[in-house]
Amino acid sequence: MILYFFMRLSIYVFSLSLCVVERFSY
Repeated sequence: MILYFFMRLSIYVFSLSLCVVERFSY
């Protein structure tokens, strides 16, 4: 259960950081 939650959280954080990087690359 904890591992599954951690995987979901890491995927969410990764996509969010990708969005931030795309926004600040300009």
